Amino acid sequence: MLKNKQLLILLWLAISPAVNSQNDSITLSEISNVEFKINDLLNWVNSNHPLVRIAKSEEEIGKAKLLNKRGAFDPIFSIDNNLKTLENQSYYDFSRFALVGKTRSPINLESGIDYGLGNKLNPELSTSNSGLGFFGISIDLLKGFWIDEKRNDLKKAKIYAQMGRIEREIMLQDLAETIWNDYLLWYNSYEKYVAFETGVAISSERQLALREMFAIGGCNGMDTLENHIQLKLFEAQSTEWNANTYKYKMQLSRHLWSKDKNHWVELNDNVFPSPDGLMQLDSLCKQFTSNSLDVSEIPDIQKLINEQEIKLFDYRLARNNLLPKLELKTQFIQNNVPYKWGTINNFSENQRFGLTFNTPLFLRKERGELSKSEFEFYQKKEQVRFKQTERQLNILGLLKQVETSVSVYNTLKEVENGYFELYNLERVKYDNGDGTIFLLNTRENRYLTAKVKSIEQEFKMRKYEIDLLRLNGQISQTISIK
Repeated sequence: MLKNKQLLILLWLAISPAVNSQNDSITLSEISNVEFKINDLLNWVNSNHPLVRIAKSEEEIGKAKLLNKRGAFDPIFSIDNNLKTLENQSYYDFSRFALVGKTRSPINLESGIDYGLGNKLNPELSTSNSGLGFFGISIDLLKGFWIDEKRNDLKKAKIYAQMGRIEREIMLQDLAETIWNDYLLWYNSYEKYVAFETGVAISSERQLALREMFAIGGCNGMDTLENHIQLKLFEAQSTEWNANTYKYKMQLSRHLWSKDKNHWVELNDNVFPSPDGLMQLDSLCKQFTSNSLDVSEIPDIQKLINEQEIKLFDYRLARNNLLPKLELKTQFIQNNVPYKWGTINNFSENQRFGLTFNTPLFLRKERGELSKSEFEFYQKKEQVRFKQTERQLNILGLLKQVETSVSVYNTLKEVENGYFELYNLERVKYDNGDGTIFLLNTRENRYLTAKVKSIEQEFKMRKYEIDLLRLNGQISQTISIK
């Protein structure tokens, strides 16, 4: 009877946990005495986690910034009216109705009608009763010809729109990394708890059998004491890892939010982690090789590259602002209604023309801004170069660690299986009266020690895989965000 119970428990330990969930997707109200897979957690996070909603909004913020800067080029319709009446005498009444079209070039378009009436009105503003129609352009010939504040802001806004998508991806990367690490801690603690709890169960069964044998003189007291000491050791370790399992389960619960997204939900006491789904880390890592590495495609590096481009835009604008302002403005004008712009043949006789020139004498503000933007661009450029090199070297190092840890894990599993076979053989010898309790306890302890070492190595292997997938920007692929 003892032999059969030991065999069943050890077989369960070797393949633990082996209970399969009935559903691929589980709601928290249904979680009771079942495995809670990593995919169940990821699906729940995808639907309810506040940080997922925040990540989704990052792209919308980038789009809003772009829309805002595009608004600087919207046509402007304006009405300007000025009049003066003193002692029942009308001095002047001047009105302008204008439509200004801003373009993404140094040229602006303007069209409208002026009405200038009154005996005391400045003659240059005076018009006929039908008004003076005008259509013309203004153009910056020096400062503002290649770039100006509005066009520079629009270019930057386009970059910010791209960065919105990148920021979204970075937030999902960080979230996925945290989720995987938290689940891995819970799974590792639970696996160790199961290992030591199984040791407790086996030692307890043997302790009862030894006491019965001691009572009839079948063994000495040292055998019973030897087994009792080992039992207490297993109980202490089981208690410790049971507490750790609860701790990491609570830590994992921070990712579980209710359907109304207003409060977090605690996992049921009977819920336990599962190895199902952990293999997707292996699959993603196997798809990645050093030959396929392109650090410029990693979201964290893409963000820095875009920041560098923004600094470049600011530097070009500052360099352009050293030029003096030279603005040319010319308009076709007509007095006749309806206006016939297609009939204008003599530009020199029906036009308004203006030329504006100004520049600071010392350009201290402009030179200071240029120097600042130049150094900021240089700093960002060097940061990008350093981060690209650093990320590449870190990834190559982790890739080697992953490959090595997989090899070490497979070796330790072989050692574990070897000790399991030795324990079974020793148990058969002991049951046949051809062994000692000391050797049986030793075999059992070495097997459980090997089991724990393989669990710890699996933890290291998975941790290296998570770190690698975070560094190369692939960890968020495990969260299917739409």
